[in-house]
Amino acid sequence: MHGAPEGYVHEVEVRYGETDQMGVAHHGSYLIYLEEARTGLMRAHGTPYGEVERSGIGLPVRNITLKYRAPAFYEDRVQVVCWVSALRSASVTFSYEVYRAEGDGGQTHLLSSQVELACVDLNTKRPRVMPEGLHQAFAARLR
Repeated sequence: MHGAPEGYVHEVEVRYGETDQMGVAHHGSYLIYLEEARTGLMRAHGTPYGEVERSGIGLPVRNITLKYRAPAFYEDRVQVVCWVSALRSASVTFSYEVYRAEGDGGQTHLLSSQVELACVDLNTKRPRVMPEGLHQAFAARLR
């Protein structure tokens, strides 16, 4: 993808149930695409989200921003580029760019987003400092 930022790339095809009657991907569908990319990045780099939760740590969404630039349509193949863009002691922020490849070899920029996740103890449901191993795993992906 010429001009796209480097990061983990997740591809998805826009499914019929994710569109409105005009075949345009519903705005909320992008949240699923972002989550799939984020958990894919974590799995690809040795920190599967299921293992994080089994260790007693949760990473709920604390803040999310979305900037829609162009629509995606039914059966479009889109690429979600995801990377760790900020890291604090008890939170991590992922950034995303979403593109559609065009037949002429170009691409259309569909969406930009940032999602901040807070670190919580699943037993107490309270915020906590991120465990060192998880913090280091995210730090290795920081751009």
